[in-house]
Amino acid sequence: MDEYQQLRKKHSFMELCHEPDLATEITLQPMRAFDMDAAILFCDILVTAEALGRDLDIIEKKGPVIANPVRSMADLEQLLNTDEALGKLGYVSQALRQIRSGIGAEKALLGFVGAPFTVGSYMIEGGSSSSVPITFNMIDKAPKLFESIMTKLTDLTIAYIDLQRKAGVDALQVFESWASLLPEAMYLEHVFPHLKRIIETCQNPDQPLILFALATPSLWSHLGALPAQVLSMGPEHDLCDFRAQFPSKALQGNLDTRWLLCSKESLVREANVVLDKMKDQSGYIFNLGHGITPNVPASQVHTLVDLVKSR
Repeated sequence: MDEYQQLRKKHSFMELCHEPDLATEITLQPMRAFDMDAAILFCDILVTAEALGRDLDIIEKKGPVIANPVRSMADLEQLLNTDEALGKLGYVSQALRQIRSGIGAEKALLGFVGAPFTVGSYMIEGGSSSSVPITFNMIDKAPKLFESIMTKLTDLTIAYIDLQRKAGVDALQVFESWASLLPEAMYLEHVFPHLKRIIETCQNPDQPLILFALATPSLWSHLGALPAQVLSMGPEHDLCDFRAQFPSKALQGNLDTRWLLCSKESLVREANVVLDKMKDQSGYIFNLGHGITPNVPASQVHTLVDLVKSR
């Protein structure tokens, strides 16, 4: 959004996350512009890594960079404990309370966390990686070190979910964005138990958990069995298949973001395909299948929001 870009010219990305007034303003910008049904906290999944003592920066056109990755037991020992790390996330709590006040009772407020593997892969690799070779190697050669990193992140994530709930969120999304970067057997043995502990420990039907994952159908059979109340999937999956496989779950998704870059007619057509699949279903939240991209015209967002509300 242009309003966001004006702030971005004056502040680094992490400054926008760290300053509650700025994070509040950015969160409210799309609420004012598009009358969304829910406000989503402006922040980043990697703030838990930063809170543990990692030097995090979000670099333009490069993405997240962690200058001091965790690759040895000595690195692990430098990480802060859960209470110390949680104390560094107070700015999130303050921003959420301000957003809650700003949107009123009629709108929902969503918080979010990164799942331990998704955050941990950045901590180990030092940044984005499509194949996580250092992480893969660590699991093979130093599984106890990897286990310790996952445990550290899991403990903090559970506490961070509690912090956000106390600050007034109505629901939280857990991002397991990199679930498919490991072989399924490796993921199930070394990663899945930590995600399972988070989902099972953080049960609160009044403030439900939304589990988002970019994962294969076979891996989703395990993820979907976890007691998250809502499953959110990428555009490669069919909502009707998920409804048949997980009848007790609410579903969220999953329009391909790229349709927002096409003609208005194509966008409306494809959005209606998604909406038609769920038109007689309760427990459905319309959303994109992945994050919106910077080059999407605001007019297309208006078109999509108006269509969903009319349906």
